[in-house]
Amino acid sequence: MTQASSRWGGMTEPIVEAHASGLSQLHEQTVRIAKVEALVNIDADLLAAEEIAEGLGLPVVPFADMWKYGVVFTCSPAEVREFTDPAYAPIAASPTGPLRQPAAAGCVKPGLREYARVSEREDEFGRCQLRKDTRIQDTVAQFGEYLSLTPGHTSLVLWVVEGEGFADSLDFWNTRALRPVDTIDMPMPMLLLPGADAVEHWLGFPEQVARLLGSRPGRFAPDVALVSRSASLG
Repeated sequence: MTQASSRWGGMTEPIVEAHASGLSQLHEQTVRIAKVEALVNIDADLLAAEEIAEGLGLPVVPFADMWKYGVVFTCSPAEVREFTDPAYAPIAASPTGPLRQPAAAGCVKPGLREYARVSEREDEFGRCQLRKDTRIQDTVAQFGEYLSLTPGHTSLVLWVVEGEGFADSLDFWNTRALRPVDTIDMPMPMLLLPGADAVEHWLGFPEQVARLLGSRPGRFAPDVALVSRSASLG
């Protein structure tokens, strides 16, 4: 997530988990639907990564090559957009925070030249998702024909995470990565939030969500789709 957050267009890059037996059926499907051009081996066994890449007909790029100066210079969002006032920079998560935070907003690598404001306030990750003002969303700011805050023409997908939420965070990241981002109309608004015990203390947040829902140019059934692997039904 840190690597993708530092790349121009990182929000479009899925993350898959490599096993000795290969990829899961869901992750293999994700790679094929996304039509990725290469796999980047972050920390998987080299032989396992090569076997997976061979089965998919894709090359493997070593992680170290992603940080060579020429690649970083041409792919970093910092080279595309510059924020002169740090107070209005997009929000980012600390790499040491709860996994749902970098999954929702992206994160920054300590020591790198990044235009992002690292936050530890849980409610900010909810509010900034509503405003499309996160580090990972900012990586595709130049992809559309026009800069737009269009609320979408589909149901809102509300992803709820309780606990560490590894599976929820990864599935949310990949589902978001598969959305089209090359048009003015950004479909399927998505939010990744902690459980109700945390959100109920965010002042005014329900009203902000209600405004987002009311601003969509149509009515939908269902209005909101709830998704979670970790939250209880109660």
